[in-house]
Amino acid sequence: MFVPKFILTISPHSLHTLSFFKAWLSVLFSRLSARTYRKIAPTPPAVELDTTLRELYSLDDSSDQNIIQLYAIPSATTQMTSSIPLSTRFAYQSPRALKMDSNVLARTNLQAGPQSYGFVSGNMPLVLFDVDAGGDEAAQVEHMLSPLKTHQADALKVFDQLAPAQRPELRFVSSPNEITTSPNDKVAIWNPMDCLTHLPHLFDPEMHYELLSKRGLAVSGIPTPKSDVIDCDLQPNQVNDESLLKEEVERMIKPVIERATPFVIKLPQSLGSQGVFVVQTDIEKQEAIEMLTVEVKRMIQQINESNKHMRPASLVLQETVPGTAVALSLFVTKKGRSVFTGCTEQIFDNHGHWDGGCIDYKQQDNLRKQYADIAQGLATYMHEKGYYGPLGADVMTSLNGKQLVIDLNVRVPTSYPLGFLKKHFSLQRGLHDAALLYPLALKGTRDDFQRRFDQEIQEGKIVICGWCNGSGGPGGRYKYSISSVAVGGETPAQLRQMIERINVDRVRWACFSPSLDMTTMRDSATSGQSLTLKKMTINDIESWPQPRLRWHDRQLGLITCQDFTETTILRISNMSALSSKQTSCASHLMHMPYFPKPSFKIITYISARSFSKAHGCEPIHQLAQSERIIGYGYFKEQMKAAKNKTLLETTVKRYEEHGMTWSSTAMGRVFINTIDPENIKAVLAINFNDYGLGHRLHTFGPLLGRGIFTTDGAHWEHSRALVRPNFSKAQIQDLNTFEVHIKELINQIPRDGSTVDLQPLFFRLTLDSATEFLFGESVNSMLAPQGSEQQVFASAFDYAQGQILYRRSPGRFLAFSANRKFDKACKTVHDFADKFVYKALAHHMSEDAQEKPPGRYVFLNELAKVTTNPRQLRDELLNILLAGRDTTASLLSNTFHVLARRPDIWTKLKAEVDQLAGEKPDYETLRNMKYVKNLLNESLRLYPVVPTNSRFANKSTLLPRGGGPHGTSPIHIAAGQGVSYSVYAMHRRRDIYGPDAETFTPERWETLRVGWNYLPFNGGPRICVGQQFALTEAGYAVVRLCQEFDRVVDRDGGVWREQFGLTTASADGVRVGLVPR
Repeated sequence: MFVPKFILTISPHSLHTLSFFKAWLSVLFSRLSARTYRKIAPTPPAVELDTTLRELYSLDDSSDQNIIQLYAIPSATTQMTSSIPLSTRFAYQSPRALKMDSNVLARTNLQAGPQSYGFVSGNMPLVLFDVDAGGDEAAQVEHMLSPLKTHQADALKVFDQLAPAQRPELRFVSSPNEITTSPNDKVAIWNPMDCLTHLPHLFDPEMHYELLSKRGLAVSGIPTPKSDVIDCDLQPNQVNDESLLKEEVERMIKPVIERATPFVIKLPQSLGSQGVFVVQTDIEKQEAIEMLTVEVKRMIQQINESNKHMRPASLVLQETVPGTAVALSLFVTKKGRSVFTGCTEQIFDNHGHWDGGCIDYKQQDNLRKQYADIAQGLATYMHEKGYYGPLGADVMTSLNGKQLVIDLNVRVPTSYPLGFLKKHFSLQRGLHDAALLYPLALKGTRDDFQRRFDQEIQEGKIVICGWCNGSGGPGGRYKYSISSVAVGGETPAQLRQMIERINVDRVRWACFSPSLDMTTMRDSATSGQSLTLKKMTINDIESWPQPRLRWHDRQLGLITCQDFTETTILRISNMSALSSKQTSCASHLMHMPYFPKPSFKIITYISARSFSKAHGCEPIHQLAQSERIIGYGYFKEQMKAAKNKTLLETTVKRYEEHGMTWSSTAMGRVFINTIDPENIKAVLAINFNDYGLGHRLHTFGPLLGRGIFTTDGAHWEHSRALVRPNFSKAQIQDLNTFEVHIKELINQIPRDGSTVDLQPLFFRLTLDSATEFLFGESVNSMLAPQGSEQQVFASAFDYAQGQILYRRSPGRFLAFSANRKFDKACKTVHDFADKFVYKALAHHMSEDAQEKPPGRYVFLNELAKVTTNPRQLRDELLNILLAGRDTTASLLSNTFHVLARRPDIWTKLKAEVDQLAGEKPDYETLRNMKYVKNLLNESLRLYPVVPTNSRFANKSTLLPRGGGPHGTSPIHIAAGQGVSYSVYAMHRRRDIYGPDAETFTPERWETLRVGWNYLPFNGGPRICVGQQFALTEAGYAVVRLCQEFDRVVDRDGGVWREQFGLTTASADGVRVGLVPR
């Protein structure tokens, strides 16, 4: 046994005997488990690369120099290990980087990343830096017990996958001073770093730094979007003068403030897009300014005598260019020849951080030809600067076909390995689509990953290009891995499925801090440096963890917490000023679930009172409830009314009893309920930016993804900008395609006057027409046989859509529920839509699409001209399909429910339709049919398809009316509070629509003029983009059915009852008999 030897050598100051013994047992057990697994696990197949960097470096080069690769990634603000200090000469920026502790950062930047970059090295030396052991006993014991350190073993496993002739010679060093070179050796690096300047570089580090600079690209003469460069004018001896510093920061940011959106802001030496701001809205602009105010100051203070000539402090303001972007991977030979190695599409996460790249091997030859000229132009430019080696370039092709370089990576690009794996994935295994996922943070160890994906690894579908295990948390209990993984699939859909399986164990960077050391962060922080940390929490908050923040700590504003319904945000305004107690508290807040004490609620209450007083707010009328803390009684009443199909009528009665605006509590959440048009106008338009959709993305996301219907903020604005042009008059006035589906609907209706339920037929009609408009092919649900792909899709879509209603109810408890049938239905819908998405993308990229004249309008094909992101295309398609299909179908169902019971209205409708003399109406004819228009308006008034809606405040705001004894004063809306408005009840207000407001009277629209008191399609910036599309289809369907049938006979006899779904239709269907003319 080796135990006694090591126990005697361990210092008692570093490890207690008991904790060491526990750690030793843990390490021993994990080793035995790993060895057992390795014995039974088969050896994965060798990975054979198409070529290697060694072979590429030998092109056009007859010299005998030896190249040593050293791909350590610098850090802008956090020192990764004790032996690698932060660079001061070669300064970097990463203001948008998510905060990670030094252990995680070291494993990312010194191990997993460099392994991935060096995966294609070939038989050349590759230097990797050792990472410090984690702060837990298990990690320290592992280092002591192993002749080979854990991360070194991880690296060896990665390169053991390669064919022996293509493996690099690994050299592990603890510090830059341990790197040894021979006279003929040259070092190829990833980015210049101060600690490496003593080494013989293959390329001058200062020139390398200039070529990597966003500023350098802007002034290079390379084709790039128009850019303005704002340089810092201060000298090194002036950067610490606070007054001069403040003036310079204001001067540099002023052009940002004055510039109209959209545009792009770039910091000169940003790492991984962490210093790039794509500003599309004024909100994003303000957020960027707030972040830049801090970062520009820090950037200016990085200027010193050793780097002032390299312009380390500047801003680049660049025009946005609509078009498609790709990432070119090249190799520049010593004679300036361009060698194409791959062309990929970049993947970014929701925070805008680089997340990987994907490649289509079948398209590589075409892409090589397409970008040959700009690739050679870049190679020539690099050759003139004296550079040769790997090169990456992000190239945007504008709508007029011009190719522009938007970023230049003079080093091994992150997605570089994909181009070298074509033989492995595509030629040998038929996996024509592949992706590289990096940085990929996973729960568990490499052995855990290999157990789960053993079959895929054996089949060569997964290649591990970089891996480093780590641990954190108390006692090192949290095992994680930082990795780089290449994944292959036969089709894009299969590739996506594989990635989704891997993502199950993924740790998202937004909340990834397994061993966050707040003390180290405080001690390393500069004066005035701020920190923002986000942590997902339960909504209703009860108590703070120990130690608690004292009152005066909060008052000083050093640490503040804000709850925004889903995310509690911890803001530390001055890291260096934290006391030990505050630092300890911050650590607790980030390492455990936390719930503020009533004292925090008191502060919130005081803040609310101050806001209310400043804006003249008065208390709102509260619904009488037996208990207002939970509001279970009210919630129970709502559920009972919904079950009895009387929720809408119950809501109308509540407004009649309690006025136009009042508050209620349901399941612990306070809602403001209103049917006051001025309040609704404030929520939807005037104070639009003060409100969001709340949980909608979490509820609808599994089916619809992130699209116009489910998102807020910049993402929603981008979605709307993509979708809205496709609903112009030119697109919706072609009714010939819709006529095909109307004829099939008519064929489904019995000609003998027997009973038929029109409601399901209307939903099939709109599904068929919507899919033809969106996909270019109809699912033909009225004709598709049972078991066909179209019928399976229609059924899956119906089921998934129905389940969304139930997913809305649990709200915050959604994470604890599971429904495999729902998940399967969503997958079926996604796979079906993906087929059309990739078909459209292939059509868009083909030469035929450029040469052939435009044919029939297809929404997807038009959208593919603006974005080539398949996930975004699918999400927008499904968002529009859901809204467009249900809106029209519900409107038709509700309208015919009335027509069957009102022969007087049918007679008037028929009289107007008969004026067409049997001719099918076109778009302009429909617009001029007044009674048809009035009929639909009245149907939408009494039976709005979306009868209720809500928004959630994302900041303290107010409603203009509802407070005080008369309900005429403003009321305060707290951050996170919901505002619910009932269009159904507002449309039945007698003071607006007269004493006959409950009566269906199309004639009222001959003189009625409405505004915010009539909202069948919502209002404000989020008004339905497809409302004219829905009204045109509904009007056409009404006219055509009226032309075909003489009478509509009610076969039900009951009153209208609500069927609550995403839209509202008749609970009992529309059972009628139609008598042909």
